[in-house]
Amino acid sequence: MPGPELVIADVARPRLKPARRAALLATIRALRLPLPNLYRNPLRFLIPLLPLCASLGAGAAALSFDEIKRGHLSSEAFLYDRHGEVIHQLRVDMQGRRLPWVALTDLSPKVVEIIVRAEDKRFFSHGGVDWLALGNAAWDAVRGRPRGASTLSMQVAAMMDAELRMRGGRRTLGQKWDQIQAARDLEKTWSKRQILEAYLNLSTFRGELQGIAAASQGLFRKHPSGLNERETLLLSALLRGPNAVPAVVAKRACGVARSSVAAFDCAGLDTLAAERLAGAPAIATPVALAPQVARQLLSASAREVHTT
Repeated sequence: MPGPELVIADVARPRLKPARRAALLATIRALRLPLPNLYRNPLRFLIPLLPLCASLGAGAAALSFDEIKRGHLSSEAFLYDRHGEVIHQLRVDMQGRRLPWVALTDLSPKVVEIIVRAEDKRFFSHGGVDWLALGNAAWDAVRGRPRGASTLSMQVAAMMDAELRMRGGRRTLGQKWDQIQAARDLEKTWSKRQILEAYLNLSTFRGELQGIAAASQGLFRKHPSGLNERETLLLSALLRGPNAVPAVVAKRACGVARSSVAAFDCAGLDTLAAERLAGAPAIATPVALAPQVARQLLSASAREVHTT
């Protein structure tokens, strides 16, 4: 019969951080868990222990909201005239399409409401981890129906730490454990609105479109402040599956809408999804008055240049 050390080594790759691994082992021994069952169905027994141990062990200090915001670089560079007006916009980063950071105050309350409802309906009431959702997800996994239970805080924490990102389409138990602690730490220093704002600016929506500004411009040709309800529903559905086919996105969007208004009329969502998601997303260059000068002056290391 395997001991708890072998059980944890088997299900948690990469291994848990030493302090949290020790805490979990101590809890297993203290509760005298049935190890044969633990070995056969580790998630069923280990997931319920996370609330007991997640506060143990020191986590890495999270970056501040201001540091994350300052580190956000648009994939575009801008050439200004002597009066401060943009005369040319040029893409200088081909690794992803990002536009300038969008403040939460620049979005309509409806956009915020829909995104939260779709991704983390108890966001404003939990402390970084939705234990109810996590427990339900663990039980579903035992029954062979795995699904996600990451809160917005947990997702932002994973965006900030490469070690917490999925490998092969899923996270190990060790990664999930560390993600939980990172989310709890994040909530101690960031406000809920800061977490939500970072989530909307750092998430990938479709293809190379990163952040709600790029998604709004690339799919609907408008600033995110102008998104309507149906467009926002499609964006909320893309967060769960950025590369899903239009019909699946429309179905998910309808589900999000009807989770709030059971009689919501989903007619037209499939047409909108087909129109906007069928081809590769593209962001039109809004200003291109000085292409030759822009190519000479703008680069990844010179993203804002003022001419005289």
